[in-house]
Amino acid sequence: MPDGGNMTILHLTSEGASLEAALHIASLAAAMRAPGLEQAVAGPDGSLLAECVQTAGLDFFPIQSGGLLNPIRWLGLARLIGRLSPSGMLAHDREAAILLFRAGLFAGKRRTILSFRRPDQSLPKYGRKAAVAVAWPSRSAAERFGGGEGAVVPPGADLQAVSRETPARDSHRETLRSLYCQDKTKPLFLVNIAPLAEESSQIELLEAMSEAVARLPQTHLLIMGEGGFAAELSREIKIMALEKDVSLLKPETPACYRLLAAADLYVSADRNDESGFMPRAAMAAGRAAALASSGCYPELSERGKYALLAGPEEQGMTKTILELLENRTRRERLGRQAGEWAARRMGVSIEAGRLAALFAEKA
Repeated sequence: MPDGGNMTILHLTSEGASLEAALHIASLAAAMRAPGLEQAVAGPDGSLLAECVQTAGLDFFPIQSGGLLNPIRWLGLARLIGRLSPSGMLAHDREAAILLFRAGLFAGKRRTILSFRRPDQSLPKYGRKAAVAVAWPSRSAAERFGGGEGAVVPPGADLQAVSRETPARDSHRETLRSLYCQDKTKPLFLVNIAPLAEESSQIELLEAMSEAVARLPQTHLLIMGEGGFAAELSREIKIMALEKDVSLLKPETPACYRLLAAADLYVSADRNDESGFMPRAAMAAGRAAALASSGCYPELSERGKYALLAGPEEQGMTKTILELLENRTRRERLGRQAGEWAARRMGVSIEAGRLAALFAEKA
């Protein structure tokens, strides 16, 4: 990583950061904390982000909640920026980018890099113009939302955190079995960690589970997340008579990586995911993945080399999941290849180095 001298980086995210966003920002800030490269994170107090950041031993500064049109928010952030005097800032989502731009009316211009994990097409042009660079999470995101402009800096999974849980895999599996699968002696665990939102396509996973359970009764799906779609998802689980086969878990920082370590297969039908952070974390844990064939997933898997992609046909995800569940040798080989690839090519320290280089380049 480039030597940052006296560089201080302020990371900013808006309200409602999901578990994966909070884990990512905390691990990234920790990785960028090299000699002379100080880090601070600002966001809503009492949130998952605050918990993750403080667990990582980083400075966390709460900022006022409320709408983007509230000048008190701009002034509060401007005062924080003035007090910290950061050399550069990282805005991790659309709202944070706009808030930083408006705070700049009080705080003066600072070097800002927009680091989009889940890009938003509606970001105003002035928000991008206020930044020295835009770091997209994938080539597909850069092409879709930025017209190909900007650096591509894939979000690296925290390899150290996921590998820490791997030796305790059997213990994690036993805990999960006792909590959720009392009537299943040898469960096959499918894991999905994503916001509970319609666009995350968890209904498609439930449909796949209906057929998977009919052929492999020991299969169990664990979905971890939060969001406005939770009630609808719970209703669908009951309608499809999957109460014994699917469990909804609230997001918890340590439990996230334990789930990945215990999983037999990571699954995601999200066709709009342009960052792939959680599939990356699953691959880093050496787990096979069944993913939708859109968003950044074809790019992430190198066209199916390190994860199996579901075709666009109606039963594509069902067939893909069953293919891996019924073939243990292939499933374990794919997971092993994914883990080896992750160790060589990705990781939060690699992402941190690329972002630090971007700051140095734009100095």
